[in-house]
Amino acid sequence: MASKYRKIGQEIIGTTIGRWKVLSILPGGTNVKAQCLCACGNSRDIRVVKLSSGSSKSCGCLRNDNLTTHGRTKNAIRKNSSEYWIWNTMKHRCTNPNHTQHKDYGNRGIKVCDRWQSFENFYADMGQKPDGLSLERRDNNKGYSPSNCYWADRKTQNSNKRNNHYIEAGGTKKTLTEWARCTGISHATIIARINAGWPSHIAATAPKWSRYKDRLIAA
Repeated sequence: MASKYRKIGQEIIGTTIGRWKVLSILPGGTNVKAQCLCACGNSRDIRVVKLSSGSSKSCGCLRNDNLTTHGRTKNAIRKNSSEYWIWNTMKHRCTNPNHTQHKDYGNRGIKVCDRWQSFENFYADMGQKPDGLSLERRDNNKGYSPSNCYWADRKTQNSNKRNNHYIEAGGTKKTLTEWARCTGISHATIIARINAGWPSHIAATAPKWSRYKDRLIAA
């Protein structure tokens, strides 16, 4: 086996593999090694088997450069990787037909603006994600862009879902969940009232133990 990799080593002298420049083959040893110079200037002795298989492509600088490009190192423009994964998921929802949420995004024509095809631009516009917040769109029928996106808490996100039931009463429009929270009437009671034929605005705001057309749906 050693003779096999020594022969391979002789054949790759002078070639470039990844960022490695193969300078020479070291004498002796069962694990045949090559003296290599990385593009960043570091020199290492690398096993020929790793060079031939492609498992070693640099001294480690290639991986670090890739991580920095994606904003995932301590030296990057933010403290952690949350923003990058949010950006990456956002793009996949809109462009990858195999993504589990593509039907609600890409299939509906929701797109990521040209500027946000670059993570650096996304981060420059949105900044670091505050703790406990997530990326939200102001208008769920429009795509991802600086003018339509902001960091929102879970309650705000739930209130902005496309399938929310909105009810207008007294000139105020709220989701069914928001009316339940404001009036103290349970979500289930409001739904039961609506299913029983109550107008939505009465179902959401009528006090507990109210009657409508002699039908009592208590809270």
